[in-house]
Amino acid sequence: MPSCFLLIGNLIYIFLIGLYMPTIRKATLEDLAGISNIIKNNLDVPELSVQFSQHDLLIPFVERGQYYVAVDNNNIVGVMSLVITEQSCEIYAIASKQPGCGHLLIQYAETFCREQHIPKLWCWSFKRYHAQGFYQRMGFEEAFLMRKQWFGEDCYIFELCRKFCLQKVQSLERL
Repeated sequence: MPSCFLLIGNLIYIFLIGLYMPTIRKATLEDLAGISNIIKNNLDVPELSVQFSQHDLLIPFVERGQYYVAVDNNNIVGVMSLVITEQSCEIYAIASKQPGCGHLLIQYAETFCREQHIPKLWCWSFKRYHAQGFYQRMGFEEAFLMRKQWFGEDCYIFELCRKFCLQKVQSLERL
């Protein structure tokens, strides 16, 4: 009998999580304050001369359609910027204030790459963010560590090579 209650409890939990799952959409200029707030609380480094949450830095990304927001109950709970260059997609910025939202944003980026036939998804992270564990859980591999690279900070480069990355290459090899 207790296993039955455990099963019912798990089903209720899954149902509730499904009800409160954020939706992801392209950001608009109306989202700028919410984007800036999440970035300020998660990514800005006070010692640097440039703050990533500055509106003048965010506006071009939003205008080019490179920012995405995760919205839950009309509140922005996560943000991500995707920048496409040649045959790769860079997660230029990702931050959230709700557990599980970062995972959801990464899944969105993977789907985006698959649909756009982009074989490589990668990102960089300041060492001080301690994000290695997060990216490894998401399937990323550490490509390398750049010492004193950006603003004199050590930066990790992570890349994701799942099957969707290899599908295009394998189909091209068959030609």
